[in-house]
Amino acid sequence: MAIQALILPTIIDRRIALAPVTPGDEELINGLSKKPFLAKLTRVNPRSVIQNKFYWAVLREVVEHQDLYQNATELHLALKVKLGYVESLHFIGGQMLTTVKSTSFDAMDPEEFKHFMDAALALLCEEVIPGTHRSDLLRKVESTQHISYNALWQGAKAA
Repeated sequence: MAIQALILPTIIDRRIALAPVTPGDEELINGLSKKPFLAKLTRVNPRSVIQNKFYWAVLREVVEHQDLYQNATELHLALKVKLGYVESLHFIGGQMLTTVKSTSFDAMDPEEFKHFMDAALALLCEEVIPGTHRSDLLRKVESTQHISYNALWQGAKAA
C-alpha cells in the first residue's frame, strides 16, 4: 500500500522525528498499521505546503457543517471524483477500473492546484453545504489560518 503524506522533520527529545503537517496527513498516518514502512521522501515547495494546509482547513470546516462526509479525507476523495480527477484503465475482456488522480505536490503545480481548489470551493458551496457563500467560508478559514486565500497564490507566507 502506498500513501502520500506531507511531513516535516521535527526535533523531539533531541531526536529527529517526522511529524504530519496537516490533519489530513495525520489521519492517513494514524490509519496505518504499526508495522515498519519503507518511506520515500521528496522535498516540496514551502509555498505549496501553505496552500495544502489551507485546503485541508477548508475541508475540515466543511465537514463540521454537513452530515454526509465523516472526515476531510473522505470529502477530499469525493471532490476529486465529482470534479473529474479520475482515470480509467480498460482491461482485456471489457472490464474497467477507475481510480482518482493525485493532487500531490508532484502531480500538481501551484497553478493547477489553484484551479482544483477554485472548482472544489464552488462545489462545496453549491452542493455540500448549499447556501454557503464562498466569501463566508473563506473568511472563516482565513481567520484560523492567518492568511488570505488570495495571498496563497501570491507567494505570501502565513503569519
